Amino acid sequence: MDSSKIKLYHAVPSKMHGKFLVPLSELQLISETLYNDNLNKYPKQAILTNQDVEFLHCQKKDVLFLTPIHPFEPNREYQLRTSSNLHGYRMFEIPLNSLDREKLVVYVPYDHMTNYSYVQFDEKFITEISNWQHFNKTQRNYWLNLSCEEKQKSSHLFTGTAIVLYRGKIDISSCQIIAI
Repeated sequence: MDSSKIKLYHAVPSKMHGKFLVPLSELQLISETLYNDNLNKYPKQAILTNQDVEFLHCQKKDVLFLTPIHPFEPNREYQLRTSSNLHGYRMFEIPLNSLDREKLVVYVPYDHMTNYSYVQFDEKFITEISNWQHFNKTQRNYWLNLSCEEKQKSSHLFTGTAIVLYRGKIDISSCQIIAI
């Protein structure tokens, strides 16, 4: 796949201010309230913020978590199985070409985020993991069996799928917003 066609996605924060998505470490400097809101939103993940991110020489609090999977894919399968929809979910569509490749790494979970590895950025690999249908049935079924409320949380929308980590902030002023 031509790298100019590859997109990454990030949920639109409910309290978005400005034109940049920023990692937790920068958000803390901008607004202690928004920082604490984010930590409280995902209490199990708050413990992980000081974990090192291989290849990027930083910690998880210094990166943004992006998915290479178009949000329509998991939603379409969810609709087919349940006859319901995840209305109101919005995501930024971020062109891969707008990001510095040296600041990207792929986080690959093996069993719901406890065993994982980091893979240096590779466009071929990104193309492979961006296909929802290539995920094994265990990962897809785990996501499909979450309650609707759990799916509405951005941390659960792509649970069990590979995630692209980006060190630093992302200018989203020219990004398209996709609404489900």
